[in-house]
Amino acid sequence: MAKQATMFQCLLISPSDVEEERGAVVEAVEKWNATTGINLGATVIASRWEHARPEMGAHPQDVINRQLVDVADFGIAVFWAMHHFPYVQTRIAVWRDPFSDPLGAGYQSSQAYYALAAGGPFGTGFRLGHPGFIPDVATDYVYAAFSEEFGLAGAIAVLGIFLVMLRRIFSAGLEQPDLYAKLLATGLGATLGFQVFIIVGGVIGFFPLTGITLPFISYGGSSLVANFFLIALVWAISARPIRPPSRAGRA
Repeated sequence: MAKQATMFQCLLISPSDVEEERGAVVEAVEKWNATTGINLGATVIASRWEHARPEMGAHPQDVINRQLVDVADFGIAVFWAMHHFPYVQTRIAVWRDPFSDPLGAGYQSSQAYYALAAGGPFGTGFRLGHPGFIPDVATDYVYAAFSEEFGLAGAIAVLGIFLVMLRRIFSAGLEQPDLYAKLLATGLGATLGFQVFIIVGGVIGFFPLTGITLPFISYGGSSLVANFFLIALVWAISARPIRPPSRAGRA
């Protein structure tokens, strides 16, 4: 009986509904690919820069050239994405002028700007804001909702907490004697830092929003698990015993 009911429900689905669901799935997959590419690119670039530091034996001019090449590669990848992913083009158009379509594609961005403006220096107060005005407030725009209720002071405090966390991650890597631990900690710290930089910059309008979650704050179980795993790896790195300097080094 349940099988017959399921088959009957399938017959009621119109082709337009199927096409709409297919488009949503394709967009979600493309967004996941773009987000994963950004995270992997950030990790690779940070690891290359760590390996190319002058104290690692690299010439300063070679370090600068390598950094310029990495930035150029990232720019080419962004340009390619702009011309091959329709939703990327939409996000860029919304970023340039969200109020050109305030009731359509630019609705979320415009409401986020209103929330940031309503927060002021000290915010409206806990649970006194209107996060429901932003459709995806729990994922993409949680920073705007937080800024509305806690103001500029609270928004800066959150960034300060992330800055302290990044400082501790990089310090844990620099304290390790082997290059592998240094590179691993640098890549993990860069991944976390780029997430914060990209999502906060997208919310306040520095560049187009990419849909990356704000670590430990945005809604999303997979993101939360991944970031906890990231912190656990850094914790394991920092817990490794540091070898004392050799006698030859002391001499």
